[in-house]
Amino acid sequence: MPQQRALEITADALNKVGIPAGNLRRSVQLEIRDNCGDLREAARQAAELTRSGVQALVGGTLAGPRRPWPRRPRRSRRRSSR
Repeated sequence: MPQQRALEITADALNKVGIPAGNLRRSVQLEIRDNCGDLREAARQAAELTRSGVQALVGGTLAGPRRPWPRRPRRSRRRSSR
């Protein structure tokens, strides 16, 4: 995955020098999850990561044209004759 590789390269570059946070230097640890475009799974994973103490979430990439939800049939609008 090109996005995953880009994140890994960026994390490696940041961790070489450390990220300044006050008097300390912090590092980045990647936790990569695939929600397969499912909104419920994405919400579940975000909640799980937040509960485990993750400090930041980065996301928003979607590969492919697949829609994560089923199409709903359109309702026809009928005008009532009163």
